[in-house]
Amino acid sequence: MVVNFILLIMMYPVLFVLYIVLKNEGSAGSGYCFGVRMNAEWMKDSTAVEILAEYRRSLRRYLIICAVIPPAALFIPYLSIAFTIYMIWLLAVILVPAIPFVRANRLLRIRKKEMGWGAENSGYTYADLKSAESGVRTVRAVQFVLPLSLSAAAGAWGLWEAVQAQTAAFGILAVTFALLTLIFYGTAVWMDRQKNDVISQNSDVNLNYNRAKKKLWKNIWLTEAWLNTAFTAVAAGTIAADDIQTEVILWGSIVWSVLGIAPLFLAAKKMWDIDMCYRDLRDIALEEDDDTHWLGGILYYNKDDRHSMVTKRTGIGTTVNLASPAGIGLGIVGALGFLVIPVSCVWLILEEFTPIRLSVQEQIITAEHMKVEYEIPVSDVWKAELEEELPGWSKVSGTGMEHVEKGTFHIRNTGDCEVLLDPQNTVFLRIETKDCVYYLSDLDDAGTREVYEMLCGSGVPEAVR
Repeated sequence: MVVNFILLIMMYPVLFVLYIVLKNEGSAGSGYCFGVRMNAEWMKDSTAVEILAEYRRSLRRYLIICAVIPPAALFIPYLSIAFTIYMIWLLAVILVPAIPFVRANRLLRIRKKEMGWGAENSGYTYADLKSAESGVRTVRAVQFVLPLSLSAAAGAWGLWEAVQAQTAAFGILAVTFALLTLIFYGTAVWMDRQKNDVISQNSDVNLNYNRAKKKLWKNIWLTEAWLNTAFTAVAAGTIAADDIQTEVILWGSIVWSVLGIAPLFLAAKKMWDIDMCYRDLRDIALEEDDDTHWLGGILYYNKDDRHSMVTKRTGIGTTVNLASPAGIGLGIVGALGFLVIPVSCVWLILEEFTPIRLSVQEQIITAEHMKVEYEIPVSDVWKAELEEELPGWSKVSGTGMEHVEKGTFHIRNTGDCEVLLDPQNTVFLRIETKDCVYYLSDLDDAGTREVYEMLCGSGVPEAVR
């Protein structure tokens, strides 16, 4: 239930952010509508008005249907099933709105061709040399020095404390978050160096427009850098505590994710405001009418464009040119990323519903779950005992679900141990060898007790009973 609630908190805002962004696409204020190069005057056409109205009706239906699914998943007791529902829902939230959007794009392009709108501008690209030479830059390294320094210090502190407590995984976590601050800085620099848009014959208008956009994104990435620095410090402080509270890091990650979405939402709103401010200053004759290079108004494919990244026509930020080598590579990675989701869901379901088996055969203790996880010769066992309570531990690697805990876990001030058990059982077998400590269980308590009795009759010292 707790994990379901966490998934809900992390994913639900995505729906409303996408809805607001997509709703704003039904306007030519930014010079585009549904990814089609449009003049605001053309949108007064009766056919264009009906296309827009139908699109918004479809979008509202999509919002209502998608909004009721995540809360229903809260009542599913199985993590793997709930996770699968959330993943399918997330894919639907991203992909389903593309159907009415692409349809509106197609209909609007047809209407634009029928009316001959913008035909005289097709194939031309304009550049403002004065704007280009001025080099609009808003990102200064000094603005990121403090969050970068604090993140590095927090990451180093977390790594040091993790090494002292023999919890390497937590140290890697702290360093990873510290590196994210550097990534935010790199992203800010990269976006700041993108080519300037030409929207007017007045170079000052172009300069001010591009400066406003780049300043907005600089502030967004600086905010993300500070948020990430704060979380890195919290994670490092938690690792340094006498007893690592995994829940603090978990809930901190949730808060960090939710707060991290807020600046992006704000960016979408402010970007819209900027476009509205410059709407009347736009000169459509200066902007390239290359609708044919935008597949569905979403994907950009232009063999004649040497740029790997271009400004999006839909939403905010940039997108790749799928005709470029970098675009082809990123397209393949993106496709593989989508394939990973269903594979992960199937794997998680198998993890949760495959029963645990613990047995002793031919003087070998075998622990199985999907495959043989551990084989321990009885002759290697120094001590075996039944325990009715598990120690407080944190997962280093492996699986941690309501009915399956598997992998390497760390007990503070004691060390790592290997685990394969159902934490809902009441009896667990603790086995100690020269090299390792194991916590194991069978499918149920009766099976665990039976294995223990077999060990006691198979050469393990009576003292451990």
